[in-house]
Amino acid sequence: MSRVSTQLKDLKVGDRIWTEVKVDRDDVADLNSQSNTAKAIKNGIPVKRICVVLVPGHTSVEVTYFATFNRSDTLPKRLSKDLWYPFKPATKEGKLDPLPGLHDKEDENKAQWVSLRTRHKVTKNPVDKMEPDVPVKSVNLIKEKMR
Repeated sequence: MSRVSTQLKDLKVGDRIWTEVKVDRDDVADLNSQSNTAKAIKNGIPVKRICVVLVPGHTSVEVTYFATFNRSDTLPKRLSKDLWYPFKPATKEGKLDPLPGLHDKEDENKAQWVSLRTRHKVTKNPVDKMEPDVPVKSVNLIKEKMR
């Protein structure tokens, strides 16, 4: 997965970035997990995540993050179907039809979900931008469903 250091001011809606965000404890698939990432999340420590830019800006951007849940095609049972938007090949489990999959070599056949819980403000500059972008149409659907 190639990453290119990019200034916040150069990001646009739909860009995917690799950055730290504070993941909500309720978004941990397995609260008994002892992984370093799960421990950090449960302790309120920001972790690196692939995020999508929802709102660009010069000194900050608003994002939400992706999760793969150990490459499962289904959303873990303890998570709310109303707080995750699936990307193909993830299955439809709630009211939302899966968005078109992202076609990059590493993630092409990996089910992914984007969190609808919170918009995160990123101010760290620069960030690592990744390909491919999420289509603006998909981002608009995500934003419509966010709380």
